[in-house]
Amino acid sequence: MKTSRYLSLYFAEADQNLRELDAHILALEGAGGADALHAAFRAAHNLKGMSATVGFTDVATRAHALEDRLDGLRRSENLDATTVDELLGAVDALRAAVDRARSEEPDAVDETAGPERRIGEASYAAPDGCAAVARVVFRPDTPLRSVRATLAVRKAREVAALMGHAPDTDQEFDGDLLLFLAERPAGTTLEDVLLGVGDVEAVVVEEPAIAAEPGQDAEEAGTYVRVERRHVDALADGVGALAAQHARLAELSAGASEEVDAVLDGMGRLLAGLRVAALGVRLVPVSEVFDRFPRLVRDAAQSAGREVEFKLEGRSIELDRVILDELAEPILHLLRNAVDHGIEPPKEREAAGKPRRGRLVLRARRARAGVAIEVGDDGRGVPVDAVRGMAVEAGLVTESDAETWTAEDVLGVLSRPGFSAAGGVSELSGRGVGLDIVMERVRGLGGAVELETREGRGTTFRLRLPVSLSAAEAVWVRLGGEEYAVPLTHVVQAVELGDGVERTGSRLTVEGDAYAVVELAGVLDVPDVGESGGAALLVDVGGRRAALLVDALLGREDVVVKELDAPRGAHPMLSGVTLRGDGRPALVLDPAAVV
Repeated sequence: MKTSRYLSLYFAEADQNLRELDAHILALEGAGGADALHAAFRAAHNLKGMSATVGFTDVATRAHALEDRLDGLRRSENLDATTVDELLGAVDALRAAVDRARSEEPDAVDETAGPERRIGEASYAAPDGCAAVARVVFRPDTPLRSVRATLAVRKAREVAALMGHAPDTDQEFDGDLLLFLAERPAGTTLEDVLLGVGDVEAVVVEEPAIAAEPGQDAEEAGTYVRVERRHVDALADGVGALAAQHARLAELSAGASEEVDAVLDGMGRLLAGLRVAALGVRLVPVSEVFDRFPRLVRDAAQSAGREVEFKLEGRSIELDRVILDELAEPILHLLRNAVDHGIEPPKEREAAGKPRRGRLVLRARRARAGVAIEVGDDGRGVPVDAVRGMAVEAGLVTESDAETWTAEDVLGVLSRPGFSAAGGVSELSGRGVGLDIVMERVRGLGGAVELETREGRGTTFRLRLPVSLSAAEAVWVRLGGEEYAVPLTHVVQAVELGDGVERTGSRLTVEGDAYAVVELAGVLDVPDVGESGGAALLVDVGGRRAALLVDALLGREDVVVKELDAPRGAHPMLSGVTLRGDGRPALVLDPAAVV
């Protein structure tokens, strides 16, 4: 397939329109059907125009057929479950056509068209106050294109507030005609009028963008910029290295003069802003992954004979794209398990005094220095007694130890590959399918998995994650003469050992809360340099509390974390590397690996 920046943008926007089609068509089964129908029509219409512009005629034809079907439904209002199934089938066929287009040569690609609204050899900036740009795509063999363009401008003025157009229609030109609109058009009146001009292949309404300056790369222009991940990583690394150099310079010039101190303070503020910006470039809303799931849950519910009300909450919460991409499969496992094995069949729910429709929620929310993603249902819950009995029978735990089991102990057993299918306990069968994958993936991201369950009332899986893998707020500690950074994702509190902190054997009590003591020096095999553990990091990982003993607390700081190419056999707690203020490398510790 011929590569072009415009095609990359096309596929990104096509995928977004397909997700919107899924979401809006699914919404037809609930309240607000008229609004959802109109929104679905607009998504199909946009996809049709975009596809015609780049020459993907199969996609454009299928999108046009779906658009016509949706338009007919807007007039007839004859909508039922069968119709929704048919519409979703049409979206699937449309998605398959887009996927085929990714690996095929388009019929015609205008290499001069792009995000900067380039026509021929010139670029045109939208005027101030422009709310939308209507791109009029003429057929390649259009005779007297300037005459058609003049007619299009005249017709557009009759139905829209036109601020101008490009190029000049007084002479012949190649490419598209751009109409700059003072208001974004409602409905399809403008498109219908322009398509009636003749020799017009498509009309695409786009966001206004700033034209590229001479010599400026096309991807630099416009409101949104798509950047390769390697460039984002390089930016984060550069900012981190610059911050380390700034700290070293501040140390060397301490007390030199008030002017030097003032310059360093200004540099520090600028660096703080750069760090925020570098992190922000990597962050995307969780909706980019969450919006894939309503359709999948609906299909799973139909296949399993369940009635499910599925809700998405916290779609605007942002996460590092790398983390979010890695979460798609674990979340899918949890949702499928909830539908297949958590939520009861309608008749069973009615017999238990529950509504026929089970409730399933996928939620994202802020949690301390990270993000919590929850998959919760109001189904049958996990039968803890059955799990306990199976674990004892399998020799995984003694009967006395099983008496004091917590939800986390249950999670540990369920996440053993193949365990949930053993023992012939029908209400348990399948609940652990894929949980080992979930646990492994989330822990690999520096996170933890928690379980809350009440038999007969429901189950919630909670994934606690850092916001970013490359940047984190961390506390610096000293241990055995070395300095380490510990991200605050799981840290509840940092305390000095002394008044108010009581240690009894392997337990540390702080403000009435007990924590299991973990001697980090022993865990990491750190040599004794004569210091004794005088401080502790109180951490909570999946409901498991521990006090990680260190020699001293050195303060908090935002750090840029780079992957650690650890040698074979290295402790899993060594999760990354960062730089101290003087440029020396320091290891990053992950509490989840030892708690």
